[in-house]
Amino acid sequence: MTGDIEVPPSAAVDATPSGPPPEAQAARIIITSVAVSVPIVIALFVGLVALAIHNQQPDWNAWLAMAAGIGVIAGVFAGLLAGFVRTSHLFDD
Repeated sequence: MTGDIEVPPSAAVDATPSGPPPEAQAARIIITSVAVSVPIVIALFVGLVALAIHNQQPDWNAWLAMAAGIGVIAGVFAGLLAGFVRTSHLFDD
């Protein structure tokens, strides 16, 4: 009796990965993260600006457009960062 373990052919582990390549998975996750985070951050910035200037009779169109523009920029950044963090484990070698 030896200490070797024999694996039957039917239970052998397949070394080829199944599914899409890591680059495709990362791209899908990053795009999804950006698509989710942009509306959330826009709503956050519009709410902050509206809360800050609600008593001052401002030109609402200009202020809310500015908040939406900054929200888009911040949302893209936040989505890219979140997507990258969520997919960084795919590239560990």
